[in-house]
Amino acid sequence: MVKYLKEFKFENFMVFLLITIDIALAVLSSVFLANVLNSLIAKEMNQFFLWLAIDIILWVVDSFVQGARDVWKEIAIQKQLNAVRRDIIEPLTEISYSDFEKNSKEDYNSWLNNDTKLLYDNGFHQIYFVYTGIVCDAILRNCYYLFPLGIAFDNPFGWSTFVLFSKNV
Repeated sequence: MVKYLKEFKFENFMVFLLITIDIALAVLSSVFLANVLNSLIAKEMNQFFLWLAIDIILWVVDSFVQGARDVWKEIAIQKQLNAVRRDIIEPLTEISYSDFEKNSKEDYNSWLNNDTKLLYDNGFHQIYFVYTGIVCDAILRNCYYLFPLGIAFDNPFGWSTFVLFSKNV
C-alpha cells in the first residue's frame, strides 16, 4: 500500500494538506466562537457581530475545504485502486493461456473487484482516517496550551486531560 501512496504523492499530499486545513479551520472557528460568546456576555454588540462574521466566514471557507478534501480523497483513492488493478492485470498478460486457465474467472473477478473494494473500505480510507485522528489530536493538544477549555470539549479525552493538567496552566 505504501507503494501506491508513493506513486501518487501529489494526490495524497493534497488530501493530507486539505485534511490538515479542515481541522485547523474547525478548531480556529471554535476558538473564535468563544470570542463571540465573550462579546455577547460583555454586551459589546460591535465586537459580537465582528466575531460572528469572522466565524461564519471561517465556516463557509471550511465547507469549501471539506468539499475539496472529499473530491481529492476520491481522486487519490480511485487512482491508487486503478494502479492496484493494473498491477494485477499486467502479469496476466505475460502468462500463457494454460497458466491463465489454472485460476477460474471468478478468481480474477474477485481480485479485480472484491479485493479492491476491501482496499477501498479498509485500506485507503483508514489511512486517511488515522491521519485525521493524529492531526486532530496534535492541533487540539497544541491549542490546549493556548486555549485550555478548547480541548475539553473538542476531544473525547479532553476533559480528563484538562482536569489532569489544568494546574499547570
